[in-house]
Amino acid sequence: MCLSSCSFNETPAEDNQIQKYGTKVSYSSGKELIFPDFTIKFVGKREEKISNDWLFPQKMTFYDFEVAKGETRQTLSWSSGMGDIGPQFFAINGAEYVLELRKSDIIKGSLGNDILVIWKKADYLDSLNR
Repeated sequence: MCLSSCSFNETPAEDNQIQKYGTKVSYSSGKELIFPDFTIKFVGKREEKISNDWLFPQKMTFYDFEVAKGETRQTLSWSSGMGDIGPQFFAINGAEYVLELRKSDIIKGSLGNDILVIWKKADYLDSLNR
């Protein structure tokens, strides 16, 4: 029998714990998550009106994260866009990664709220091709 502590590949994100790539990690506003090559922190959610030629103006929700490695800091924004929930590719200090929210192409299924998965880009692409 599997109790709630036996969830599939999910890390509780304790303070100062180094997270593993390719695992579900819970995040919360302002809490810094430490990965082997960088840190990432959820800094907020925002809405923007998007206008386009083929539809009426719509609002898109963006989830913003601050990614840091040493002195390098950047903002990473993820959105489900117009309904296609896909990963966000990003690079920091020349290394490439993938952020998944809401749904994972590799783990196959919903991630739920406040759960992310980060992959090294090469590992993510290799897993897709299996």
